[in-house]
Amino acid sequence: MFSSGLRESIDNEVEVNETPIDAFKSVLYFMYTGVIHLHNKKVDDIIDVLYLSHRYEMHELVSAITEYLELNINKNNVCLIHATASLFNMCPLLENCHQFILRKGYKLLSNSSLLSLSSQTLIQLFSSDEFCAEEIDIFNAIMKYIKLNPELNEELCEELISTVRLHLICWNDLIAYVWPSGFFAREELMTSIDNRPKISNNYRRCVKPVE
Repeated sequence: MFSSGLRESIDNEVEVNETPIDAFKSVLYFMYTGVIHLHNKKVDDIIDVLYLSHRYEMHELVSAITEYLELNINKNNVCLIHATASLFNMCPLLENCHQFILRKGYKLLSNSSLLSLSSQTLIQLFSSDEFCAEEIDIFNAIMKYIKLNPELNEELCEELISTVRLHLICWNDLIAYVWPSGFFAREELMTSIDNRPKISNNYRRCVKPVE
């Protein structure tokens, strides 16, 4: 377990300061039995175990947890798993989360869970043709995100706003929500209306299903 040059492998001691005790017990149990029980754990607790697995370079345990998370991604945990996968550079898990978010974007916008992601991640998601949500919902989510994150600089705000496809928003919503935001001039909104018949290749490929 501790043969990688970590201080623990040299001192034959393991410090557990600020370490969740349940997570540490799970790691110890796996070390002695080769078994990990995840089914009854909350995602937060599983991620604590994953953190320790990375810390102590227990690759077999990391693989087991990763496989479990990949099979159990849902709308309530995908953003947390996405952030964790990004932190540890777990590319396959990150891609699974990314694809799930693209497919279920409309659900994640409805409960605001996407707003926990970084601005760069949101820009990447909202820029995708595969992001499945109504355009006005994307716009409203961006407005809420900017309001919740006043530290965002002007460049990032503009980059977020630039992902909105005005021609996919109906006239009534443009007047009721987009124009009052102050991010678009009236002339820009009118241009988006005028250009709609000319635009044929800038639509999102996924539409919100009827449920």
